[in-house]
Amino acid sequence: MVIYINGLPLIVFELKNPNNEQATVYDAYTQIQNYTYDISQLFNYNAFTVISDNVETKHGMPFADYDFFASWKSIDGRNVDNNRANTMRTLIEGLFPKDRLLNYIRNFIVFLEEGSKITKIGAKYHQFFGVNFAVNEAIRATRPDGDRKIGVMYHTTGSGKSLSMLFFAGILSRHPEMENPSIVIQVDRNDLDEQLHDTFVQGKSYIGHVHHAENTEQLRTLLRGEAGQIIFSTIEKFRKKEGETRHPVLSERRNIVVIADEAHRTQAGFAGGFAAQLRYALPNASYIGFTGTPVDFVDNNTEEIFGHIIHRYDMAQAVEDKATLPIYYESRLIPLDLSAGDIDEKYKKIIEEAGGDDEESETYKRKWAALEKVVGTPKRLRRLAKDIVSHFNQVANPFQKAMIVCMSRRIAVDLYNYLREIPECPPVEVIMTGDVSKDPKEWREVQPGSKYA
Repeated sequence: MVIYINGLPLIVFELKNPNNEQATVYDAYTQIQNYTYDISQLFNYNAFTVISDNVETKHGMPFADYDFFASWKSIDGRNVDNNRANTMRTLIEGLFPKDRLLNYIRNFIVFLEEGSKITKIGAKYHQFFGVNFAVNEAIRATRPDGDRKIGVMYHTTGSGKSLSMLFFAGILSRHPEMENPSIVIQVDRNDLDEQLHDTFVQGKSYIGHVHHAENTEQLRTLLRGEAGQIIFSTIEKFRKKEGETRHPVLSERRNIVVIADEAHRTQAGFAGGFAAQLRYALPNASYIGFTGTPVDFVDNNTEEIFGHIIHRYDMAQAVEDKATLPIYYESRLIPLDLSAGDIDEKYKKIIEEAGGDDEESETYKRKWAALEKVVGTPKRLRRLAKDIVSHFNQVANPFQKAMIVCMSRRIAVDLYNYLREIPECPPVEVIMTGDVSKDPKEWREVQPGSKYA
């Protein structure tokens, strides 16, 4: 079945025979792939394709791998239907009303260019609804009587937040009510800054030119500049210079939107922190937070800072959609090298060895140092190393990896060394931050591929 819009064949449905019990949705996918070779002209104008076996229905790009085809699971964007047998109905009623379909084709398909490779990507249902809701909230918040709080996009790991931000920024940039806005994408780490920036650069055909603030001075110059820019920066670049009591105002325009990635980590501390300096610099900007883990603390409440939850796509739904892998917990306890009879005495001794005075600010450090010594004894770490290697070799296939998170850098180094002593241990690397003024020389003598920074 082919859907024509203004005479153009924009959507192709491949529907398998419902009377054939052997027919599957994957068979429909295979047939679409064969069409791309046999009747390639059909896809010159194609927006996306739909495949169905009359039980399960999925949509995706005709040249994409099967894993990138997904079910459309919502009609209104608020309620999710996980029943596979309803996926044709939710797709038709959720995406194919005329205004929604034209919106999807215009705003939710992007071509990412990476060198000579071009990848066509279309939004999933949670991205489509979430971004549309966010655009409406942005228009509300940025009006003269708006509260400057756009809200929170509660989208978990694996939800495609980078693309959601790209769609959000692109729609806002073209929206007439926004009057050529400037959009600031703010992150808290350099690696996230580069990752997000690379996604936007690859989507230049959709979003246009983007700026990357390399330092504080360049950031200030960009924000003082003309409207309509998309600017990437890490939060610490909104710092005061020597002699400044607070950050100077860079722009008083109200059509500036700040997108805060991992918003729960960076936007607290209005008593002079980076978040406060950002707001001094852009006093009339509106803020939207993207996070998979909104928090509710006395001095850091994500909803109080940004506004209400605009759209929710949590880990449980991401696992249900196979957007991310499920997490399982298996208790594997290794006793501490302390007997019940003398644990109090030994703990006191460890506290004394940790040193320090009785000031409250030192209490946590002493307790942490004490716990680190108990947890990181050679006997315990050797046993832990053997257990990890044995378990990994039993359950992992040759293409799988594992990650070990340790409570301290010293334990990470020691465990790394004990793992390498085990003959059957697979290739292992250690990645950690460094302190050249305190770390011993041997910590820097890591194996090729490992990283000490």
